[in-house]
Amino acid sequence: MNRAPSEALRALFAKTWIEDELRLAQAMQSADARRVLQTLHRVKGALLTLGEREAADRCDRLRDAIETEGVAAATAALCRFRERVGAIAADVAGVDHVERPSDA
Repeated sequence: MNRAPSEALRALFAKTWIEDELRLAQAMQSADARRVLQTLHRVKGALLTLGEREAADRCDRLRDAIETEGVAAATAALCRFRERVGAIAADVAGVDHVERPSDA
């Protein structure tokens, strides 16, 4: 039986995405592959909890790209991912957008 995530869980995702995106932006800026991979893993778990399988699958593809090609090669895809997850966070929070750090 699939149940929609609770209001509290949705609010928590929107709040933690702000922190995760900042962590991701900083890791991207410093080309810290380990931190990018850790953050993507964390975000994937949160996305799966919300039932966002497509975005969670994108985490796996990004992780594979970073492991084989490095952070610099995946920057454009990571920026698109950040935009997509930001839109999910805004949607679950019921707002037009979630404040985001400047792009790395």
